[in-house]
Amino acid sequence: MVESIKSILTVEFENLKQELIAKYNEAANPSDWPQTVEASVSGTKAQLTAANYIYGREPGKQPPSAAIEEWVLNKGIAAQAAKKISIGSLAYLIARKIGMEGWKPKDNSGESIITAVITPERLQLIADRAGDEVLFNISFEIIDYLKKIAA
Repeated sequence: MVESIKSILTVEFENLKQELIAKYNEAANPSDWPQTVEASVSGTKAQLTAANYIYGREPGKQPPSAAIEEWVLNKGIAAQAAKKISIGSLAYLIARKIGMEGWKPKDNSGESIITAVITPERLQLIADRAGDEVLFNISFEIIDYLKKIAA
């Protein structure tokens, strides 16, 4: 019974993980956050974990310029700035400012990404699927037991 629940949870939480990553990538956010998302299942318990900087970045540590450079290119800023400053220099300056002042996503986009995918309805659906499996297995155990005592 535990193995069948584990397989349901594994599939469901892997789907949640992939949907979170897809939603994050749609927002064209510049970071390696998608690589930090992990789905893990142990027995009948499952969890998703990820780096918390989807909610922003506190001042103190400068992010890698390469991630900012990729963002500058993806947003089309590179074409606008190319005549005035190199892409590498622009990315470094942006990374330095983020390191000094921190960064917060517009409109709580990190939270909205999570709440758009992990909804109460979605969690209830997962619980229902796992619960149905439990009921199914218990029913067979009861039937087997009744057959044994009737014999």
